[in-house]
Parts: sequence; C-alpha cells; structure tokens
Amino acid sequence: MPLTDIATFSVRHLQVLDEHGKLDADLDPNLPEDVLVRLYRGMVLAREADERMLKLQRQGRIGTFALNSGQEAAQVGPALAMTQQDWLVPAFRELGARLARGLPLVKDLLFYNGFEEGSVAPEAGRTLPISIIVGSQTLHAVGLAYALQYRGETDAAGRTLAEARRLLVGSDELRPRLAIDRTAALLAAAVGDRDTARRRWERLGTEGREYGMVILALEAGIEGAALDGAAGRNRLRRLGAEARERGLLELAGRAERLAVAPSGR
Repeated sequence: MPLTDIATFSVRHLQVLDEHGKLDADLDPNLPEDVLVRLYRGMVLAREADERMLKLQRQGRIGTFALNSGQEAAQVGPALAMTQQDWLVPAFRELGARLARGLPLVKDLLFYNGFEEGSVAPEAGRTLPISIIVGSQTLHAVGLAYALQYRGETDAAGRTLAEARRLLVGSDELRPRLAIDRTAALLAAAVGDRDTARRRWERLGTEGREYGMVILALEAGIEGAALDGAAGRNRLRRLGAEARERGLLELAGRAERLAVAPSGR
C-alpha cells in the first residue's frame, strides 16, 4: 500500500523582528533604548539560567526542572509591561517572567531542591508561587480578578489583550484574533463587567456563524444569553436544542442548566 498524507497544514505567526535581526517597520513599537536593553538582558538571563539549571538537573543536583527555552520573549515582554500593582500568576515554564519581576534566581534553585522557602519572594512583588499542575494557575488568576474587582483595582490583562488584538485587526490571522476576543470576554465576566462581556460574546457569536465555526458560535451565544438574565432564557433553550441536535452534548447541557438557573448564570 503506498504512503498517503493524513493531513497537511501550515502554522502562521506574527513576527516583529525576524531571526536575521530585520525589523518590520510597520510593527515597530518604538521602544526606548533602555527598555530594549532590559528586554534583551532579561531574555539572555532566562536562557542562561535555563541551560545551567538543566545541567544541574541532569547531574542530580536539583529536582525535576521544566525547560523554558524558546519562550523567553513571550515571558519577559509581558512581565516588563506589568506595573507593581499587577499580579503574575505563573506556571512552571515561566522562569523568564519571574526573573523579570525581580525574583532572585536563588529562590528557584531552592524551590527545585525541594525547599518551599523558594516560593517566598517578596522581592518579586505581586507574584504567586509556581503552579505545577498544568493549567491550574488559571483558577488562581480568576480568583485574583474577583479580588481586584472587589477592591476597585485594575490589572494588565485587559490592556495586553487589547494590544494583541490591535496588531491582528485587518490581518488574516482570524483564529488568534478570535481566541484573544474569547479570552477578553471571559476576563470581563470574571471581573463582573457583564455588559462588556455580553457585547464581546455577541460579537464572537456573530463572527462564529459568519466563518462557519459552529462550536464557537454556540458557546458565545450561550455565554452571552446567560449574561442577559431572564431575557436570555429562551435563547438558552434554543441554543441548547441546537447543540444537542449537533451532538455537542457538553454545550447542550450547559445551556440547559443555565436556562433554569435562578439568575440565568
């Protein structure tokens, strides 16, 4: 039997500075030289620390260590854009972000040697300890969002998402843009901004239908209707029926539960 392709695909990406050092002038953020130096210094420190800690782990001198190499820019950039009032809720592969926030490297060495003292770092300001379970830091981040709302504070997440979306508007990067919009809708709901969340879900639902993304359209419709209180109950029932007809039982169940919830949520 001859070999046949199972699938062919490509992965597109947004690149401001390419691997040869060529800058896209249209995307140049015009950062001051001192900021560029801080960014570069932070990335180099993260890479050097990463390589050294991997060697220590291979020698049995520290415990399990997860590599961060290749993710330095995605970590150091957002961390340096944060203010002292913002919270960093890191996973285990975010050494660059923690160092950029002021975490002494010795703290990570203590942590990976099994000393919980490594999790205590007042030098890093509002930085939580590492979350080891994959994705579990999102629960802590949402809890902090509620706390920020209660205290009348703000954080960097909304601004970061807005900037990322601005770069993608007008391009053909549809899926990343919709992913950013979905995250922004979830964030708005988490901090209690129901009107903003509802508008974002409604826009996502419209675009999901337009581009044939049925699951996104149904999810957005359900979440938006749930934020509309009693007025959204009929829409929830209708969307639940559509989801069940399409075999999307998880979405169907969520819509049906929300339709009978006391507050629609």
